[in-house]
Amino acid sequence: MLTRHARALTLETMLIAGTAMILVSLIGLLGIGTYWHSSGFAALPNTLPLVLAALIGAVGAQNVLGGFLLAIIAGHEAKFMRAEQIGLLPFVWWAKHARGTLKS
Repeated sequence: MLTRHARALTLETMLIAGTAMILVSLIGLLGIGTYWHSSGFAALPNTLPLVLAALIGAVGAQNVLGGFLLAIIAGHEAKFMRAEQIGLLPFVWWAKHARGTLKS
């Protein structure tokens, strides 16, 4: 069942989806808190929005952590760009040659 969704279940997509859910949750909780403050901290007429905002935040956090778990299980190998590709060649040259001069 998960094999057809394997392309979408990457660390990056899980982190983006989880972070988006957490942000939506925080915005919802901020709105609920603002409403609660403006009503003089009276009892909320309905707790459903509060529960849904907390649930979305919890699922978002699980999504982020689940993305890391799937990356570990799948043997995810992070291949970062080489320094030459991002324009750090002078720094790389200096770092390689400074090692010999820093010995005490």
